[in-house]
Amino acid sequence: LEREKDMPEKVRKAIAEELRLMEEEDYLV
Repeated sequence: LEREKDMPEKVRKAIAEELRLMEEEDYLV
């Protein structure tokens, strides 16, 4: 269960980074 709790946080950070990259790409475009 502890691993499952740690995974979501890492996943959220990964998604946040991807969203930032997408936003940066939109700004560049």
